[in-house]
Amino acid sequence: MKKLIIICLLIYPFISAGQTLYSSGAHVPLHSREVTINIFFEGYNPKVNAFRFLKLICFPLYNGVSTAVVCEIDSSGKDSVTFPLITPQEIMLLADGSFAMMYAFPGHTTNVYLDMA
Repeated sequence: MKKLIIICLLIYPFISAGQTLYSSGAHVPLHSREVTINIFFEGYNPKVNAFRFLKLICFPLYNGVSTAVVCEIDSSGKDSVTFPLITPQEIMLLADGSFAMMYAFPGHTTNVYLDMA
């Protein structure tokens, strides 16, 4: 009995973070929550660095359609992007032909610091 309770406690977070809810045969999507990603490029200089735009790409597993958000870096090297997410997932950051991967959680803020040196 104790093993069953422990297994249920371990599985519950995954079930509660599911992408869809099936109620009486109807397919009802769960509500998305906003995620904010703050990006800071240490040593960014718009006169020296050729890129001004970033692209964030997320590939949600529930529908298989990738979502891209394009944003502009300000002169101090900062940017902030807010968009909806349903489940925690990896986000790809593309800038000047390079990329970085991060993990974002709905309802939370992710801070990314990149050194340009």
